[in-house]
Amino acid sequence: MESQVIIDSNGSGKTSLISAVYSLFSGQPFPETKFKDSVHGQYDYFGISTQDKGWFIAGKTGVTGRLSTKVSVPTKFDLKTVKAMTYLPTDNLWFFQSSRKKVSILDEMLIQIHGKGYKKELSLLSKLVSSKTRLIKSILNGEARNDAAIAHTLSQQIYVQSQKIWKVRQVFLLKLQQEIKEFSSWIHSPLKDWQIDWKISASDGYKQRINLNIIKLIDIKRIDWSDLWKKELIIGKVMFGAQRDDFSISSDYMEVQNVLSRGEMRSLILFIKNIARALLKDYKVIWFLDDVFNELDEERESLLFEKILRHTDIYIATGTKKPSLKKGARKVKIVSLDNLKA
Repeated sequence: MESQVIIDSNGSGKTSLISAVYSLFSGQPFPETKFKDSVHGQYDYFGISTQDKGWFIAGKTGVTGRLSTKVSVPTKFDLKTVKAMTYLPTDNLWFFQSSRKKVSILDEMLIQIHGKGYKKELSLLSKLVSSKTRLIKSILNGEARNDAAIAHTLSQQIYVQSQKIWKVRQVFLLKLQQEIKEFSSWIHSPLKDWQIDWKISASDGYKQRINLNIIKLIDIKRIDWSDLWKKELIIGKVMFGAQRDDFSISSDYMEVQNVLSRGEMRSLILFIKNIARALLKDYKVIWFLDDVFNELDEERESLLFEKILRHTDIYIATGTKKPSLKKGARKVKIVSLDNLKA
């Protein structure tokens, strides 16, 4: 498979194509979608196949409505040595989102880096938080007695799980803080003093800013579980854990979403994802970039190719306009959907 840029009009099926290829390589749905989204109308089955009989992905909805999937990848593609990185147009809204959504987008990128292991840690945290939330609601509704011992056990389990997740996030945010000053050259801006602000819920349930260089984030011995539990019963929700994180990027004391243009914001997202890619030193990287050229001028298009794509083993990018590259830039194969059908 070779790298290529697919140029065609809106609604022509570019995103569907890039999503299908992503699923073939990763065995996972395209970020921010589910395999169930592939089932339309009165059908209960979806499938993506190739000329190679050993390479396909298929799904079928059972009588209970659950979707089961089956993935087969040729032996020549060892997924253990391949990582997929993505860019979606919705990524540009990253820093305009609520803290919960903002962190979930960060986690989606970290899953692309660390794989199923990190996804499993997040899932376990979610289950623990859900269990404690149900306990709180049951007590407040008079359906259960206030069992502080169970609450404390769940709190400590949430703490242990949060520490695992905090350490993964910390490594990336620290790397971002070390590299972010380089971003000024990407947008030719006088902005400086770039800062990453990371906040986690402290032992009293309220958020506090964390020094990225501190490895031990919270000392479990200093947490008053009883006091925390009383506050959670008053407020009616879980107040402690990695699920309550927040982070922001600022320059000259102004958050990026308040000072960058839409094109500059797009460049920032690509810059951040390129740092994530740089962490994958022992893997082949495949980039999937959907509708990436909009709002990028000629200079930033060249940066995209020279800073990101020239260091990538394989990439598939889509757009509605042909990129304008500077003389001497790396040549790329540009095709339309009609070319691919032919």
